[in-house]
Amino acid sequence: LPFPVPEGHADWYTDVLRLQAFNSTCGEMGENLGVEVDIFAPTAPHLKCFFFELECASCEEACDTCANEVGAKTGIPVAATVGSPGYFTARLERPGHYACTTELSCPAPAELHETVASIPDSESVE
Repeated sequence: LPFPVPEGHADWYTDVLRLQAFNSTCGEMGENLGVEVDIFAPTAPHLKCFFFELECASCEEACDTCANEVGAKTGIPVAATVGSPGYFTARLERPGHYACTTELSCPAPAELHETVASIPDSESVE
């Protein structure tokens, strides 16, 4: 995908979803769309979606270079769909591109090795 994966997250689990909404006169509806979408990600333990602008402010069109400069916005919480394993529901508010992933798990702590001091038996000490 042309969008950079946010730090601390796994590679993208989903395809990119492009959200645009138009009114009856073919004009864009703008912000605060409040669209709920179901996302199927059967191997994801949990999911978080990230938003990318539709168009770059400097060139006023969608382009891979600008997507990398814009970067991911704050992750959008996604809820597991009750009764439907592998499905998640997200509420998307703004026109733009969305891609979903999961956070990387913390590395396992280093194994602790205890050194047990052996104390000689009083009988074996001369």
